[in-house]
Amino acid sequence: MFKPGPDTEGMRQELERSNSWLCEGQNSRLLSALTAVCPGLKKAFVVDWIPEQGEDIYTVVAGPDLLVVVEVDRTSVAVKPTVEVFSVLDYRKAHPSLTVSSRRKLELALEMLRQLESTTSVE
Repeated sequence: MFKPGPDTEGMRQELERSNSWLCEGQNSRLLSALTAVCPGLKKAFVVDWIPEQGEDIYTVVAGPDLLVVVEVDRTSVAVKPTVEVFSVLDYRKAHPSLTVSSRRKLELALEMLRQLESTTSVE
Protein backbone atom coordinates (compact mmCIF):
# COMPACT_ATOMS: atom_id res chain seq x y z
CA MET A 1 0.00 0.00 0.00
CA PHE A 2 1.32 3.42 -0.95
CA LYS A 3 1.83 5.91 1.88
CA PRO A 4 1.76 9.55 0.74
CA GLY A 5 4.75 11.69 1.62
CA PRO A 6 5.93 15.25 1.02
CA ASP A 7 7.12 14.43 -2.51
CA THR A 8 4.00 12.53 -3.58
CA GLU A 9 2.40 15.26 -5.71
CA GLY A 10 5.63 15.92 -7.63
CA MET A 11 6.04 12.20 -8.28
CA ARG A 12 2.41 11.91 -9.38
CA GLN A 13 2.90 14.76 -11.88
CA GLU A 14 6.12 13.18 -13.17
CA LEU A 15 4.34 9.86 -13.70
CA GLU A 16 1.43 11.54 -15.50
CA ARG A 17 3.90 13.37 -17.77
CA SER A 18 5.62 10.07 -18.54
CA ASN A 19 2.27 8.58 -19.56
CA SER A 20 1.52 11.56 -21.81
CA TRP A 21 5.00 11.42 -23.33
CA LEU A 22 4.59 7.72 -24.01
CA CYS A 23 1.03 7.77 -25.33
CA GLU A 24 1.64 10.79 -27.56
CA GLY A 25 4.22 8.71 -29.39
CA GLN A 26 7.29 10.68 -28.31
CA ASN A 27 9.17 7.37 -28.35
CA SER A 28 7.40 5.20 -30.91
CA ARG A 29 9.88 2.33 -30.56
CA LEU A 30 9.25 2.11 -26.82
CA LEU A 31 5.49 2.35 -27.31
CA SER A 32 5.57 -0.35 -30.02
CA ALA A 33 7.57 -2.67 -27.75
CA LEU A 34 5.09 -2.12 -24.92
CA THR A 35 1.98 -2.65 -27.03
CA ALA A 36 3.49 -5.85 -28.43
CA VAL A 37 3.43 -7.38 -24.92
CA CYS A 38 0.41 -5.39 -23.63
CA PRO A 39 -1.99 -5.13 -26.60
CA GLY A 40 -4.74 -3.15 -24.84
CA LEU A 41 -2.36 -0.69 -23.16
CA LYS A 42 -4.16 2.54 -22.29
CA LYS A 43 -2.04 3.94 -19.48
CA ALA A 44 1.54 3.26 -18.45
CA PHE A 45 4.07 5.02 -16.27
CA VAL A 46 7.82 5.19 -16.77
CA VAL A 47 9.27 4.66 -13.29
CA ASP A 48 12.91 4.49 -14.33
CA TRP A 49 15.00 5.55 -17.31
CA ILE A 50 18.69 4.77 -17.68
CA PRO A 51 20.31 6.54 -20.62
CA GLU A 52 23.35 4.48 -21.54
CA GLN A 53 25.88 5.07 -24.29
CA GLY A 54 24.26 2.86 -26.92
CA GLU A 55 20.76 2.32 -25.55
CA ASP A 56 18.06 3.64 -23.26
CA ILE A 57 16.63 1.31 -20.62
CA TYR A 58 13.08 2.03 -19.46
CA THR A 59 11.17 0.43 -16.62
CA VAL A 60 7.46 0.87 -17.19
CA VAL A 61 4.49 0.00 -15.02
CA ALA A 62 2.03 -1.27 -17.62
CA GLY A 63 -0.62 -2.81 -15.37
CA PRO A 64 -1.57 -3.29 -11.72
CA ASP A 65 0.79 -6.29 -11.53
CA LEU A 66 2.91 -5.82 -14.63
CA LEU A 67 6.29 -4.20 -15.13
CA VAL A 68 8.09 -4.13 -18.44
CA VAL A 69 11.78 -3.36 -18.86
CA VAL A 70 12.58 -2.24 -22.40
CA GLU A 71 16.04 -1.62 -23.82
CA VAL A 72 15.89 0.61 -26.92
CA ASP A 73 19.01 0.87 -29.09
CA ARG A 74 20.02 4.48 -29.78
CA THR A 75 22.32 3.81 -32.71
CA SER A 76 20.12 1.79 -35.04
CA VAL A 77 16.38 1.57 -35.56
CA ALA A 78 17.01 -1.81 -37.19
CA VAL A 79 17.84 -3.29 -33.77
CA LYS A 80 14.64 -4.51 -32.13
CA PRO A 81 14.10 -3.44 -28.52
CA THR A 82 14.80 -6.04 -25.86
CA VAL A 83 11.78 -6.61 -23.63
CA GLU A 84 11.51 -8.29 -20.22
CA VAL A 85 8.14 -8.70 -18.51
CA PHE A 86 7.83 -9.06 -14.73
CA SER A 87 5.11 -9.42 -12.16
CA VAL A 88 5.58 -6.90 -9.34
CA LEU A 89 6.75 -9.68 -7.02
CA ASP A 90 9.28 -11.01 -9.53
CA TYR A 91 10.55 -7.50 -10.27
CA ARG A 92 11.12 -6.84 -6.57
CA LYS A 93 12.95 -10.16 -6.23
CA ALA A 94 15.14 -9.34 -9.25
CA HIS A 95 15.86 -5.82 -7.94
CA PRO A 96 16.16 -6.11 -4.15
CA SER A 97 18.31 -3.00 -3.78
CA LEU A 98 15.86 -0.41 -5.17
CA THR A 99 16.30 2.98 -3.52
CA VAL A 100 13.58 4.31 -1.25
CA SER A 101 12.69 6.88 -3.91
CA SER A 102 12.44 4.19 -6.62
CA ARG A 103 10.26 2.00 -4.40
CA ARG A 104 7.96 4.94 -3.63
CA LYS A 105 7.63 5.85 -7.31
CA LEU A 106 6.87 2.23 -8.18
CA GLU A 107 4.24 1.98 -5.43
CA LEU A 108 2.62 5.25 -6.49
CA ALA A 109 2.46 4.17 -10.15
CA LEU A 110 0.88 0.87 -9.13
CA GLU A 111 -1.62 2.67 -6.91
CA MET A 112 -2.52 5.10 -9.72
CA LEU A 113 -3.18 2.19 -12.10
CA ARG A 114 -5.24 0.34 -9.47
CA GLN A 115 -7.35 3.46 -8.92
CA LEU A 116 -7.82 3.88 -12.65
CA GLU A 117 -8.81 0.23 -13.00
CA SER A 118 -11.31 0.42 -10.13
CA THR A 119 -12.98 3.55 -11.55
CA THR A 120 -13.24 2.10 -15.06
CA SER A 121 -14.64 -1.23 -13.80
CA VAL A 122 -17.39 0.60 -11.89
CA GLU A 123 -18.60 2.49 -14.96
